[in-house]
Amino acid sequence: MLTKNGALELTPSGIRVNAILPGLVQTPLTKRLFDNQEIHAAFMERIPQGRAAQPDEIAAPALFLASEEASYISGASLLVDGAWAVSGYPDMRPWRN
Repeated sequence: MLTKNGALELTPSGIRVNAILPGLVQTPLTKRLFDNQEIHAAFMERIPQGRAAQPDEIAAPALFLASEEASYISGASLLVDGAWAVSGYPDMRPWRN
C-alpha cells in the first residue's frame, strides 16, 4: 500500500513509485540458508525455477523500472522471485534459533 499511496501522491509531480518484490537471492547475507542443506532443500522445493536469484537478476528489473522505457509505470509491485509466490513459502519454524 505504501507503493500505491506514494504513486497516488507523487506521480502527478513526475515521480514514479514502484516496488521490487524479490524472492530468495544468493548473497553473503543469505549464505547460511545455502550452507544448511535442509533449509536449502526446503526453499528449492518451493521455487518453481529450482534456484535462487543472483543479485543482477534483481538489479535488472529495478533498472528497467527506473528507466525511461518504464515511464508510464507507477504504483506497480513487480514480483522477481522465480514464481515462488505462486507456490507458497517454506515453513521455516523447524530452523528457528
